[in-house]
Amino acid sequence: MNFLRKPWLIVLIVCLALVGAVSAQDETAFCDNLSISSADCELYLRAFSNPFNSVAFDLDMSMHYDSDTFGDPIHMAVVGTVSIDPEVRAELSDPNSDIFDSPIQALQQAIGAVNTRADIAIDIPDWSSDGYSMVPDRLRIGMALIDSVGYIDFSDLHILAPDEIPDGWYGMDIRPFVPIIFGQMNPFQVQPDPSVAMNMMYPLEGFEMVRLPDVMIDGRPAAVLQGDADLGAIYNGVMGDAYRDMLRDMYAEMGVSPAQSDALIETLFAMYENMTMSMISIIDVETAYLYTLQVDIDMPFSGETWERLFGPGADMSSFMRGISMTLTLEMRDHNATAPATVPEDAEIIPFTEVMPLLLGRDSG
Repeated sequence: MNFLRKPWLIVLIVCLALVGAVSAQDETAFCDNLSISSADCELYLRAFSNPFNSVAFDLDMSMHYDSDTFGDPIHMAVVGTVSIDPEVRAELSDPNSDIFDSPIQALQQAIGAVNTRADIAIDIPDWSSDGYSMVPDRLRIGMALIDSVGYIDFSDLHILAPDEIPDGWYGMDIRPFVPIIFGQMNPFQVQPDPSVAMNMMYPLEGFEMVRLPDVMIDGRPAAVLQGDADLGAIYNGVMGDAYRDMLRDMYAEMGVSPAQSDALIETLFAMYENMTMSMISIIDVETAYLYTLQVDIDMPFSGETWERLFGPGADMSSFMRGISMTLTLEMRDHNATAPATVPEDAEIIPFTEVMPLLLGRDSG
């Protein structure tokens, strides 16, 4: 039952799949199948592809279980900033750029162009800690990427295991890990299956969008667009066939047998069966910058869902009736956000101390 403690994995797959379908579609074909005007649809698509050099963001996510066993929801809040070097971003946006002559170095250069910091707070309900008294009610973690150095604040994690986890901020240059992770692979070499791309041009059955009354954000007019998706209808339609083919190809590359692949896919689609998703997007009318994205997902579990997951007679709907999630992303100060600074008193760990561990030797 471990998957019940990590439903965000399922939610992430769903969101990526749906967003991927929209972005892969021909824009005209996609817009023609929605009830909003073509101008509204173009504004919506532009908001999710509109480049910016910096932004401040606030992410809030809560996960609730419809269960007599699991009480309070899991809640996470993230506050942070992101900046990227506009020249490097422009190079990476051009598939013919000379930067891709050396893909590993291009990725290292991209890492160096990103400046970000995120302060994360996770509210942990009692039921999820299995009674361990050392687990705090709220866990705080700081993360940053500045000048190719990745930083983590271990202060709260140190409380959980003082003898094993250090205290305070630690950083490490992550560029040397890129060739180790990718080897001879090209990290930018992504070739989608043409048959999947063709299927994505069909209408998205089960997806509707309307424009609500405009609002004012920081004195500027902003459009409010609401999209509602019936995931069961979407994945039982033409897109479902394309998505199945894409998953089969992915599992095949991972060495998963066809029989295992089909079983995994059917398990995933069982989760989609009764799932619905609603999305509110608030977009600057003039610049098309995204101000707010709110996603509400409801995933009820019926007796049939449990049996598809675990076999005949595995109806556990009395134990778990469903999962719901609300995610809200607020973005402000587009192109006017100051870059993050290096955390004070951060200790940098040299790569030479880590390399022996990667080789299976004691760094001491």
